[in-house]
Amino acid sequence: MDRRYLFENSLRHVKPYYHEYKTPYKQRWHHRSIQEILTRELGQNQNVVEHAIDQGHIYVSANNGKAGGPVLMRFSEARQRLLEPHDVIHNIQHMHEPCVLQEPISKSLDTTTSVDSARDGTLNGSVGGSLNGIVQKWRVVENTLVLYEDENILVVNKPAGVPTHPNGIFRRNSLTEIVRFELGVSVYPCHRLDKGTSGVLVLAKTKTGKMLQEVLQNKKSHVEKWYVARVRGKFPFASCSYTSPVFSINTAGTGYLNIPNAERVPATSSTHFKMVSYSPELDESIVFCRPISGKMHQIRVHLRNMGYPISNDPLYNAENGLGHAKNQLEKELYAQVLAEWPCFGIDKTIRPPETVDVTPFLLNVKSRIEELASVRRSDDAKKIVSTCSECLRPIYQTKPDPGIYLHAWKMAYEGDVSFSFQTSYPVWIFGV
Repeated sequence: MDRRYLFENSLRHVKPYYHEYKTPYKQRWHHRSIQEILTRELGQNQNVVEHAIDQGHIYVSANNGKAGGPVLMRFSEARQRLLEPHDVIHNIQHMHEPCVLQEPISKSLDTTTSVDSARDGTLNGSVGGSLNGIVQKWRVVENTLVLYEDENILVVNKPAGVPTHPNGIFRRNSLTEIVRFELGVSVYPCHRLDKGTSGVLVLAKTKTGKMLQEVLQNKKSHVEKWYVARVRGKFPFASCSYTSPVFSINTAGTGYLNIPNAERVPATSSTHFKMVSYSPELDESIVFCRPISGKMHQIRVHLRNMGYPISNDPLYNAENGLGHAKNQLEKELYAQVLAEWPCFGIDKTIRPPETVDVTPFLLNVKSRIEELASVRRSDDAKKIVSTCSECLRPIYQTKPDPGIYLHAWKMAYEGDVSFSFQTSYPVWIFGV
């Protein structure tokens, strides 16, 4: 029996295992060695890389997709190889995944209070889902809150702190892998949901099920997605809209801006907000959020820019350290963007451009982004508690991600395919 998970103190642990990463050739890697790529660009330790090459765990395959290929190059041949088109870097890594929270559903969601009793009477309904007239109520399967399931799709409530799909250092502790292992079904996410965010997640089980992915991507401006957030301060608007480009600084490697092309940053991202309640004791508000276009971290960035960040957001409301410095630099960049284009901001009536060029602003802060990346490397080094004797990779001290006060509460669409999926409120909404 595959006992890949260990459970202890409401935590889900993964036993170490081997996984092979395959990284295709990129033009910017032309005639560079795999050691240089893995250490300088992908941030791996030089000694670990050399050891893995000696063990045959890092190697190159050449002529992929061509006659006579692929040709495997291991050991000294891999070490001497200068990358060419059609090469693939193979990296068999000994995986040490961080743990994730595994709390009973009752501790993270309010399953006793009807959603009909929500304080905002315009946002009500029943926990569960419907697709083309077929209605289902929620059920719990292997500690997964299932909102809707048929032969093609599975809709669940994703717990906070669990990544949606394998990414970076997370694989088996991602939701799609947990569902595959515990529910016995292979699934593919139809849309994105941040690791720290909980709530409605639509998963495809078949190619037919991926029709919802096409709707969510191609008609996203017509799909109603409602989130609930807990933010710092008294939100001053009964309702409002905020429009601006969405970008952030990534301090991995040498540091960069999280956008594909700084010369053409999409600029029409809008989020509607609706005030629900305010707690003077906590100085925090509950706000409903509806993104009109779904960019990565859009709600979090927009709330931060407005001055009402999600209360426990470590990326956009950090009070000190690297997170605070990164956040301050991002706010400086946004201040310049909003000064250059007054069409961005709260309840603006001027139509924004489709894209904006932010390269002039980046030139002035490039060195500061590099400094932040250096600080991150230093901070990461301090978290090393031991070294794996098998692969020589560092073992880091990690704490489970508790998630943030942002919850994907409801998703609905009316068209050729009609659906509505709704989950419970998170427990942190009550008392504010």
